[in-house]
Amino acid sequence: MNSTFHIFQKIRLFPFSFFLLFTVLAGCTSTLQKEALLSYKVREPLNLKQYQQASWFQPSKHTIKAITVTHDDGLVVKGLRLSVNGSENTVLYFGGTPYQDGLSKADILGQFAFLGLNVIAINNRGLDSHGEWPSLRRLKADADNVYDQVRQAHPHDFLIVHGTAMSNFWVSDIASRHNTNAIVVEGVITNFEEAIEQQPWWKRWKKYSNIADELQSLDMYQSLAGYEGPVLLLASEGDRWSTPDQNQKLHGAISSLKKSVETISTAEPTDLLMQDDTLAAYMMFVKKYGYE
Repeated sequence: MNSTFHIFQKIRLFPFSFFLLFTVLAGCTSTLQKEALLSYKVREPLNLKQYQQASWFQPSKHTIKAITVTHDDGLVVKGLRLSVNGSENTVLYFGGTPYQDGLSKADILGQFAFLGLNVIAINNRGLDSHGEWPSLRRLKADADNVYDQVRQAHPHDFLIVHGTAMSNFWVSDIASRHNTNAIVVEGVITNFEEAIEQQPWWKRWKKYSNIADELQSLDMYQSLAGYEGPVLLLASEGDRWSTPDQNQKLHGAISSLKKSVETISTAEPTDLLMQDDTLAAYMMFVKKYGYE
């Protein structure tokens, strides 16, 4: 009699237990927002001395100067151009805050200088007058402005547009609308549905159950499907947001015949450019498609 009663009680309690579990799981869901992917800073002052005092800088070989870009809303932002004597191959680098915050720009520019490449890097805007960080739409428009003005200022350079993580979406958009000389995609996020699928199950369940609307429309497959110029895809083997599988799938989706993909087993996601294998792949890419 007692055992029958306990079984009956468990059956009666099951719907409540299921409801309680569902409520707990629903309370743990969260939406992936852009703030989880970007590393903003209030301001990023331009200090040319940190580059001139770096161990790699050679005054007889390297020149560095400040430049400015005026955005379509009138905001003037600062940046720099590192020139290597005799080089007509220039990297327009969309890295650093807020897209990737693992290395200093001095270290990054040193790697490009080692390869004999000029570099242009423009600081991103910070807080606006209302204390808000820029939207993704604003960052995309800023990237367009930067590309247009750099291309106009250096019409004869072989211009390699280099993206990192989130800024790859702007680079791919630029490539889809302009006749770019070449692009480099470092640490690609193809789209956020795929990126979340690559996360550990507990992170997908607890933290990334939904995707913010402004992230939903970002898709590298769509923007690069018709791209026919040279493209180099760079990935770290251990990157959970940009996996080797994603890079291989994107490589297969790009229509260009001038494409290559490199997965660097020794690299962390934030130090790809500091690896010898990465530099070797970059040098081969430039030698094949750039100016002699």
